[in-house]
Amino acid sequence: MKSRFIILLTLLALLLTACVSLAEDITPPPDHVSPTAAPTLAPAFPENAPSAANSAATFAEKCAPCHGETGLGDGAQSAQLPSPATALGNRQIALEASPAAWYTAVTKGNLEAFMPPFNSLSDAERWDVVAYAYSLSITPEQIALGKGLFNENCVVCHGEDGSGSDQSPVDFTDQSYMANRSAVALATTIINGSPNGMTAFGDKLSDEEVAALTDYIRSLTFEFAAAEVAAPTEIPATPTPEPVDTTTTPNVEDGSATTPVATDGTETPIDESTPEGEQPTPTESAPQEGFGTVTGTISNASDGELPDGLIVKLDAYDHDVMTGSFNLVFTLETTVNADGTYIFENVEMPEQRAFMAAVYENDFPYSSEPVFATAETKSLDLPITYYSTSTDASRLSVDRLHIFFEFPDTSYEIVQVVEVFVVTNPTLYTIVPEEAGQAVIEFDLPEGAENIQFEDSAFGERYTKTETGFGDTSAVSPGMGQHQVVVFFELPYNKKTDFAQALNHPIDSAIIMAPQGIKVKSDLLSSSGERDAQGLVYDVYASQPLPSGSMLTMNISGKLASTVSISDGDSQQNIIFGAIAFGIALIGAGMWMYMRKRNEDDDYEDEEDDEDTEEDDTVEFSNAEGLLDAIIALDDAYRAGNLSEDVYKKRRAELKAQLKDLV
Repeated sequence: MKSRFIILLTLLALLLTACVSLAEDITPPPDHVSPTAAPTLAPAFPENAPSAANSAATFAEKCAPCHGETGLGDGAQSAQLPSPATALGNRQIALEASPAAWYTAVTKGNLEAFMPPFNSLSDAERWDVVAYAYSLSITPEQIALGKGLFNENCVVCHGEDGSGSDQSPVDFTDQSYMANRSAVALATTIINGSPNGMTAFGDKLSDEEVAALTDYIRSLTFEFAAAEVAAPTEIPATPTPEPVDTTTTPNVEDGSATTPVATDGTETPIDESTPEGEQPTPTESAPQEGFGTVTGTISNASDGELPDGLIVKLDAYDHDVMTGSFNLVFTLETTVNADGTYIFENVEMPEQRAFMAAVYENDFPYSSEPVFATAETKSLDLPITYYSTSTDASRLSVDRLHIFFEFPDTSYEIVQVVEVFVVTNPTLYTIVPEEAGQAVIEFDLPEGAENIQFEDSAFGERYTKTETGFGDTSAVSPGMGQHQVVVFFELPYNKKTDFAQALNHPIDSAIIMAPQGIKVKSDLLSSSGERDAQGLVYDVYASQPLPSGSMLTMNISGKLASTVSISDGDSQQNIIFGAIAFGIALIGAGMWMYMRKRNEDDDYEDEEDDEDTEEDDTVEFSNAEGLLDAIIALDDAYRAGNLSEDVYKKRRAELKAQLKDLV
């Protein structure tokens, strides 16, 4: 009998990342580590309102070739991409996106979809591009309608200018607040109200009016003056791969780059004209074909000094055409210079070899993005972002707490629980323990939790026991949703139980999933519909944001519906958590997409077909509220960098189609 815990994992993967499409075709190197998290966007929030008019020419030059002049994804180069460019001008897509997510896309690019980062633009120019993208789907008439509705319904609490009042501290003119909220997120609060006392307007306003109201609220931080679109400049598409994980092979000799270490059991070829064990060294007058130099600079994003004695490890990967995997070929090491630079000379660089550099501090990696060698490559630059450490964990928060309930047998004496904490570090510091073995962040569990286990470690290793739950000793890198903790436990049930869990961190939302037939009652939760995975149906509930110090309470009762089967007794042992190993799929995806682009006329067409026909569990919703929650969760996953654009757009299109059918 199929274990439903495996089905839960399918749902978990959809909720958290949905980026497992390439996991079966990509074999990551052993002992992989995830690339360094991207810096938080907080310092880059615009000081002044971004202007759509200021960015008309920039959009035409840098964006229109792929996204199209009106942002509908129909640019001249869109057909050359592995998947169509995002239709930024599509109304529904724009409603679902937060400005911060689009700013991140402009800043970092989307390497899997061959969108490069636009580092040549200043922060203000990037925000102007975002404003222009929004202006493609927002009309002056919609803003005018929204302004009238705002004056009629909102000024009493939010003030005439939207900056808030004593009755509502929410400031709609605050760039940092608004940048992180999509129109869908704003609409959800408008429709449902909030625990802080805001009235629900879902029965008073139509969907069109709610959307117009969000447009006006957006205009309080963006200037949407119309601007003529200049003719797009033809820019050839340049494939850029996704990050690759590194594997370390210690190999240090006198602080300089050393000879590559073969990993396939064979000896490294030795040139007859050189002493045994040395790489052939090209001369300046006649460089040896296929060799080059790798350089880079380690910058401290925390505005501090780099620690002394940092070691840089350079990993090289070759693509195996037969298996589709990328295999580690060798690892080089060298020390970082006083000015933060490093250099590897005389490195063998055959075409299509991928290189990635990383520095480690107390076994914690800070990695570069990968760079591929071409036939003409003589030098590569691999910059690395480093973060200073801090022991101040006070600003860590939980984006989402996912809770899954499962029942091992028909006695209903116990309920098995899976909880997933998705943690965000909004600072520019890697948060580390105050002392070795001490927890960085602690989590409370419900009273009576027994048989506590973890997805990736155990008590006495990564995790510590506390009186009310457990602690996690692993360092937390900067970024949204970069840190995940998965815990299993059991609770006494006897056909009903009162679930009470103290929250010692602020939580954006708690998502509860229970098999059909099980009743979940709580004043803090609202129904988000049903979700189906491989024929098994789960009822889903969601909360509004919950502050630190609050208590998540619910009453759970009942038996499984007659159409639902009991899971295997050893279901916990069958849980396969590869689907939520964030980064593995992305690592392989970037390389695979790069290679497919370079070999689009050969066997990679077959691989592409395989990917396109991957099995996917369609998640169905019975109400618009559940769809809105799913869209918000999807946006969060994509903004956190845990979701590829291809899969993100596919999921979003599915949700949009369901929403259209419901409306």
